[in-house]
Amino acid sequence: MRFSRHAKNRMREYKLTREEVAAMVVAENRSGADPRGNPFFVARIRGMQIRLVLALDDMSTVITLYHRER
Repeated sequence: MRFSRHAKNRMREYKLTREEVAAMVVAENRSGADPRGNPFFVARIRGMQIRLVLALDDMSTVITLYHRER
């Protein structure tokens, strides 16, 4: 799995490991797609609800991830 610079920065900010983030990308965590069609996944890691967005044209690249309050 590859990570954009933005995704790496967010991982550092939230103190997430590559393994924790990669484990999010499973069918039961898929929650839909963003307006551009990029699939997103939502999972809880250490009490934080994280949304991860994959690149539509390369499903092995994480574009971004962010902490969802709700």
